[in-house]
Amino acid sequence: MENLKVRYFKLYCNRALKGEEDGASIPKEKEVQLQKCIAKIVEDNSEKIRHCYAERPRLDHKEFVSMVLVDATFIIELFLRTFRDAEDLGNDYILSKSWLTQGIKQDLILLENQLPFFILEEIHKTFSKLHVIKEKTDFLTLAGSYLISRSSYDEIKSGLKEVKHMTDLLRYLFILPLKRNVAGGGGDHPKIPNNTSNNPDKAGLNEESPSSILPNSVSKKPDEASRNADPSTFYNLPSASNLDGAGVEFRMVKGGLFDIEFKKSMCMEWIPCLTCSWLLTCLPCLKRTYLKSMEPCLEVPLFSVNNSTETVFRNLMSLEQCHYPIEHTYICAYIVLLDHLIDTEKDVDLLVRKKIILNHLGSNDAVATMINRL
Repeated sequence: MENLKVRYFKLYCNRALKGEEDGASIPKEKEVQLQKCIAKIVEDNSEKIRHCYAERPRLDHKEFVSMVLVDATFIIELFLRTFRDAEDLGNDYILSKSWLTQGIKQDLILLENQLPFFILEEIHKTFSKLHVIKEKTDFLTLAGSYLISRSSYDEIKSGLKEVKHMTDLLRYLFILPLKRNVAGGGGDHPKIPNNTSNNPDKAGLNEESPSSILPNSVSKKPDEASRNADPSTFYNLPSASNLDGAGVEFRMVKGGLFDIEFKKSMCMEWIPCLTCSWLLTCLPCLKRTYLKSMEPCLEVPLFSVNNSTETVFRNLMSLEQCHYPIEHTYICAYIVLLDHLIDTEKDVDLLVRKKIILNHLGSNDAVATMINRL
């Protein structure tokens, strides 16, 4: 992997000095000159970078600067190359191999692998005028497009004050639809705390001291969830199969991760005793007729599960538990809700049939085990 990083560093130098990613190599003296220029940026911010870690890196100054320089240019070059059209990537050693691309993307969101976001932005900003790409863009857009391809510059930047690192950005991209829903409903954008630790400079890199996870209502607006949050209350929600047996209909809806809503039928609103769960259990065929319109409905967006899902959510949950107050732990609240809905393979079977879970693991029991383990 280190050889790949060095190779991408040289490609970055080619891009900056010649406006080319491949082809003839640049003169050694120019490469050294550019390396010194980037190293100067890192050196000027070295103490600020070191203070972003819970444990100061055990490297001398020269080794530390060299490590940050190579890692930072590797990330920037990777994002720049990914930002281009797919047809231009066939000859790229990393991007032409889907397994390697996914592995690197997963590594980049691990808390222990984070570089402070500001140093990546600083280097990119310094040399962005020399980059030959199809459209000029800032590093925040490059990073967002790499993590979630549908991201646009305006969506990412709106309401965002500061990003600490890539894991923090990924969390923000997950809650972005929730922020837009609040804005669309006439409310203010929820304030996204940059960091709630005692040291405002710490980004929570390589630090894990989880606090207790309590479920919030992920379907509520953030301001409502904040007002109603009660740390002493723990809601024991029924599993998906139990809810289904009680007459609750599950429906997959398009939207963000947190667009979850429980809807009662109009008849139930007027006459709550007409749940008819006993009749639906005895005569399930009636679900397809008149009584189906009387069922309450739980609307849940699609949740895609693959080999990297557990790693991604473990890191996002660790970040929230360490650095966000309980009313802003949206990822943790979402996983707690899933944990209540999914107890066994039977619950996953139901959610897969309802097209709420897209299972790439092959085994529904593996999905249930993963959710319960989180």
